[in-house]
Formats: sequence, C-alpha cells, structure tokens
Amino acid sequence: MTPTARRATLDRPRRPRRRLGRPRTGTPRPSLHVAGAVLLLLGAGLALSAGAAGAGDAASFTPSPGGVVLRNTTVVAATTAVVTTLGAWAAAHARVHHTYRGRGLAHALCLAPLLLPPPTIALALLALAGRNGLLTRHLGLAPLAYGAPGLVVAAALSAFPYAYLVLLHGISRQDPRVFEAAADLGAGRGVLACRELEALRPPLAVAALLVVAHTIADLADPLVLGGGYVVVATRLFEAATAENDLTEAVTHGVSLTLACILVALVVRHIGGRSHPVAAGTPWRRTVARGPGALAVVAVQGTVAAAVASAGIVVLLGAVGALDPGGPTFDALRAVTTGPFRVALADTVLAALLATALALPLGVLVGGRIATGRAPLAAGVTAAMQAVPPLVYGLVAWVVLTSTAGPLVHAAPPGVAVGEAQTWLLLVAVLTTASFPATAATVADASRRLPRAPAQAALTLGADAADVRRDLVLPALRPVLGAELGTTFARSATALSPVALLSTTRTPLLPVDLVTAAENGRVSEACAMATVLGLLVAVVVMVSSGGRRTEGPAAGEDAPGVAGLQSRWWGR
Repeated sequence: MTPTARRATLDRPRRPRRRLGRPRTGTPRPSLHVAGAVLLLLGAGLALSAGAAGAGDAASFTPSPGGVVLRNTTVVAATTAVVTTLGAWAAAHARVHHTYRGRGLAHALCLAPLLLPPPTIALALLALAGRNGLLTRHLGLAPLAYGAPGLVVAAALSAFPYAYLVLLHGISRQDPRVFEAAADLGAGRGVLACRELEALRPPLAVAALLVVAHTIADLADPLVLGGGYVVVATRLFEAATAENDLTEAVTHGVSLTLACILVALVVRHIGGRSHPVAAGTPWRRTVARGPGALAVVAVQGTVAAAVASAGIVVLLGAVGALDPGGPTFDALRAVTTGPFRVALADTVLAALLATALALPLGVLVGGRIATGRAPLAAGVTAAMQAVPPLVYGLVAWVVLTSTAGPLVHAAPPGVAVGEAQTWLLLVAVLTTASFPATAATVADASRRLPRAPAQAALTLGADAADVRRDLVLPALRPVLGAELGTTFARSATALSPVALLSTTRTPLLPVDLVTAAENGRVSEACAMATVLGLLVAVVVMVSSGGRRTEGPAAGEDAPGVAGLQSRWWGR
C-alpha cells in the first residue's frame, strides 16, 4: 500500500462500534421500572403471606389474625391495581386516539370520582347488592357487595381517575409522528398497541403503585363493605376505637406509613423525569372501527356508565325511591334541617377553617420549593404528602387521649376543654393533610411560569416581594382559584383523618355517613353523600369559574406526578 493510500485509510472516519443491548444513559431502563414494581408487589405479597403463615399456630397451620389482615390487604390492593391500570390504559387510549359520540361526557364521568364523597361507589353497591339491597330483595340473590369482590369494585372505580390521568398524560407525551409513520408503512392496530404499551411501561408502573397506595390507605370503602373481610385500615380503626389498644393501632399505623412512603419513593423515582416530546404535534384521531378500537371505547364507556349509575343509585336512595315504602324526602330533611344539620354545619366550618389555613401555607411553601433554594422544605413536604391521612388522625387521637384528662382537671369548672381541644386537633389534622398537596400544586404551577418578566423586573431593581405580588400571584390566580375549591372539597369529604376524632359533641357528616351505612340506614347515608356531593360540586365550579379540564396536549407540560399524587390522601 502506497503512503498516499495508507494516509487516506487512516484519515477515513471510523464507524462507531456497535454495543450489545441498550446504550447506557442517565435514566434507568423502562423494563427495570416494571420489573421493580412487579417484584415489589410480589415480594410484599409473599412476605405478608409467609408472615401470616409463620405467625399462626404451627400445629394447625392457622394464620394469626394479624397475618390474615395483611394478606387480605395485599390481595385487594394487588387485584385492584391490575384491574384499574389495564382499564385506565384502555380508556386513555380511546380518549387520545379515537373519536366517538359522547367522548367528552365519558371523559368527565371517568374523572367524576375525584369530586364524589369517598364511599359513594360503596353506597351504590350496598343499595343494590347489600343485605337489604334492591337486587337482593327482588331477585332473591345472596348479598354480593361484601368482602373482597365488593372492595375491589369500589376501590377500582374510586381510584380509576388517578391511573387514568397518569396514563392519559403518558400517552399524550409520546411522539405521534412515530406511530403515524408506522401506520403508513402498514403496521396494524395490534402492533401499534403493543408498541404503545412498551413505551408506557413507566407510566403503567406509576399508575399501579398509585392505585396500591390509594387502596391500602382507604378507610371508607372497607368500613362500608368490608364486613368480616378486615384490612389494615379497618383493623387500625377497630383497635383504636373499639378496643382502645394503642400498641396495635400504632403498629398498623407504622406499617401503613412505611408502605406508603416506599410507594411514594418508587413513584418519585420512576415518574420524576420528564421526557422530550414533539411540541405542537397533535394526535390524529380516527373513528372507532374494528374490534380493538371498539373494545377500548367500550371499556371507557363501561367505567363511565358505572360511575353514572352509582351516582343515580345514591340519588334515588337519598329520596327513598329504593325503599319498600316508596319515595320520601325524610332522609334529605334529616340532613339539611333535622338531626344531622349540626354535623353538616360542623363539616362546613371545619373545611373552611382548614382551607383558610392550608391555602396560604401551601402558597408560601410551594413558592419556596419552586425557587429550588429550599431542599429541606421540599423534602419535608414530600414526606408529609406520602403519609396517609389516617396516620395523622391516629397521632391526633393519641394526643387527645393522653392529654384530655390532665387538661380537664386543670381547667376551671364549666370550660369545655375537651371540645375545644378536639376542634383544634380536627382543624390541625385537616390542614396538615391538605397543605402538602396545595404546596405541590403551587410549586408545579410556579415552575411553568415564564421567567423572563420576573428576571427583567429584578434586573431593573424591583423588589422580590413586589415581583411576587404584581407578577407571580396574578399569573397563579387561576391555579389558586381551582386549588381553593379542591382544598375545601378535600377537607369537607375527608373521612380518614377525622374518623378517630369525631364524637357526639363534634359530629362530622362523613363519619355519620359511614356509621349510617354500617348500621343499615342506607337512605340516610345516601342523603348525606348527596348533600356533600352537591356542596363540593358547587364550590368547585364557583372557584374554578366553570373552566373545563382537558387532558394535556402533545408538547404541553401536564401536571407532574406530585400533582397527581396529591389527591390520594384527601380521602
């Protein structure tokens, strides 16, 4: 080889060496996300089952009561997560990719459980398939609403909006040009759906974990439909109220806290990164034709019909239309002007006080978090957001029971120290359970604001307080208005944080609702749920100004996982 040819060979650009597998990047592989989530669920189930078997009598192989409780919780949570995540993907796929009649109505009904009082779905199941339900009386069927099947149905419909929003965001963040090019090259709907599921593995894992956390922290549905099927939340409640067993209640509270914090850490790790999308590229929707398209549309329609049917059943139960005696408005009158009017007034007052405290505190902390110069505040807020509200109620109950006696003896005669302390703890618990969600929403919205106007004002010598007052707060006014209604709704319908604190002298409507359902007074429970639902709907509509909420378009920054995560714990 001549020197000229050798030089030309050396100067020729070399092809990069191909490495086996995926290239190493800063983000973990999506397959690891799914594997981690699945292993987490399976490991928890195996550990709890093994603990239940090991804690029982070795001679008879009978699990201990604590082991049965943990096993029941795992079964309900895992089953609900699988069913809800798959149904939410089908509904989100139908929403983004297809056009059909009633598309907007189905979307609104899929999100409706966010505004409903927690046990609304469970009340509908109780009114239809309970011991004195409509189907049980007229068809002679056995009560089907109790136990694991009823809990899974109620929890799946109640937690459906969270998984639906996560997957709707995940699908909308994908680049539609890739799928359109594949379709133009002849790829079938099945191939495109499989490719979409492969790309959605992190959002699917996040959605499943959110549903798991919502299910294990929920108290309303197990109290209404659990019966003899006891889960961790109801066992904690029974240990505190019926048995006054502080040790067992705290043990279950610690287990709930650790499980939810673990889920929150995994969710934050998986969903905390934003991925680039094709800005300004909308999805090209097609008319739903073919078995696959009709199937996903049918799933969304089924969920929407189930939620609408539950609302109608509860409304009919409120007016007594489901009772053997026929329609009557006695239950509604009992809530508005009868014996439950005090509980309604106390609920509204507690929600107003908690909103008045939580909203300014959330704005202050969220603004500090958005600057990025308050890592301690961000960490504490995230940790508080991960703790279930039932645990906050348990802490307040421990404080109340341990300090009520000494305070009563030390106070002058005739001073209602116990009632004042209960009110103080009620407002404190509702505020503590609500303000982390408000702070996360404000911080997420503040990061989306354009920085150029504020930086220009600061460069020209404006004071930071004036910039926040004149530029930042007016830009955040729509978010704050919507958060005002959300915070009130979260506080007014909260059951878990106040279930251990409500008494006959400080009655609250969500607690009386569950008590009426447990005692078989379904009409009264439906009337309370109807009044609460109407109150929350009016407040949310007024505070949001009637704006519609749509899913994120391609290229938009949809609410982060923190914003979606903030709505678990209000129940």
